Amino acid sequence: MSFFVELAQLGNNIDIDIRIKQKGGSFTVSVLPAMHGLTIPVIVTGTPEELDGGFLSAISLPVKEAMGLVVNADDFSDEVRLKQETESKKPDKKKAAAITKEPVPVEVNAASNSSEPTLFD
Repeated sequence: MSFFVELAQLGNNIDIDIRIKQKGGSFTVSVLPAMHGLTIPVIVTGTPEELDGGFLSAISLPVKEAMGLVVNADDFSDEVRLKQETESKKPDKKKAAAITKEPVPVEVNAASNSSEPTLFD
């Protein structure tokens, strides 16, 4: 299989940055899935023959895991948004309780009949 055919099998909508550096007889390939702020790349080093034989298998699991993190984060965000929408449609129990409470009668003492001084004396 060719490189891009195998890369396409990792999944749909893959967004990865690949950096290749050659030093001596080997290559160092840095692969960074561009998803939700991931900052640690997968680094694979080997000869051209080694990379031809195992590069895509070396990066496939980390790339799929990163894609899973994104899917899970999107699912979480969807659930939070749904919960907020549901909560906003419910009536506020505290406000409803405040509206339905009966007024409490307050007992007023007639200070004019008492021999004790009042605030206004």
